[in-house]
Amino acid sequence: MSKRITPTPPKRVVNENVATLIAQKERTPSFWKKHSNALLIFFALTFAMYAYSIGFDYVLDDQIVISDNQFTKKGMAGIGDILKKETFVGYFGKQQDLVMGARYRPLSLVTFAIEWAFFAPNEK
Repeated sequence: MSKRITPTPPKRVVNENVATLIAQKERTPSFWKKHSNALLIFFALTFAMYAYSIGFDYVLDDQIVISDNQFTKKGMAGIGDILKKETFVGYFGKQQDLVMGARYRPLSLVTFAIEWAFFAPNEK
């Protein structure tokens, strides 16, 4: 008759390894803490480059999508129409087949409508 050998589980090796990993993780700084100086410099440079343009007015096609667009000028109330209709309907007042397949780009118009709601110029 042969003896049956039962394996014995390791004693506390797993618990010690887990404790070691947790201790190492607590000592390791996070990505944001590790690179905080570089991130601050990056954000400061980005702001410095674009800060000059904050006071500029709208240009080029901004009349079509912002200042003369009836949906955008409604602010938050125009978002429903922006989501239902193509981009140029707010400017022309009806569907225009200027480009094949129309031009449905609601995200930019929604952001312009939100901007208009908060920062619309005083109209007389």
